[in-house]
Amino acid sequence: MTIAVSGGLILWFGWYGFNPGSTLSAMDFEGIGRVAANTTLAACAAGLTAMLWAYKSSKKWDAGFTTNGFLAGLVAITCPCYWVSPSGAILLGAIAGVVVVLGVELLEWLRIDDPIGAVPVHGMCGIWGTLSLGLFASGQYGATGPLSPDNSAPLRGRSHIRGRDGSHARCKRDWHFAFVGRG
Repeated sequence: MTIAVSGGLILWFGWYGFNPGSTLSAMDFEGIGRVAANTTLAACAAGLTAMLWAYKSSKKWDAGFTTNGFLAGLVAITCPCYWVSPSGAILLGAIAGVVVVLGVELLEWLRIDDPIGAVPVHGMCGIWGTLSLGLFASGQYGATGPLSPDNSAPLRGRSHIRGRDGSHARCKRDWHFAFVGRG
């Protein structure tokens, strides 16, 4: 278990080259800092949530679930790390921590062999992270540019839609359910 946890921490360290490096602009200092902070916050929130969620059912502190939890947070934050606020990163990571524990338990219940929890970490939390971009994008940040961020068309998620845009989205949703049905 010591080697597994050490390997997870090495992966976490490597994620700082991957996520901030993916901004594709070393001149966007604010974006790189935000991405690094969001990466840290999501990983911490997911690790703590996974540890506490697993403790709730097993009454044991499990280093494996904690490691898979912070790896799940890293996987989940990789897609939306540039566009979410720090509070969104914490919430996103916390949900990823629960998803990874429930995913491991689901695979065990289905009797599918996944001894290290790779499917819940990379598959389920990767899907959650991709979907979370549409929920948690704060609408403050646009695409990265060669010298600085281009905030001319900021990306906004469902939880940050306000005013006319929000009314329009709710109207379309209500029309769909009223006339098309739920299927």
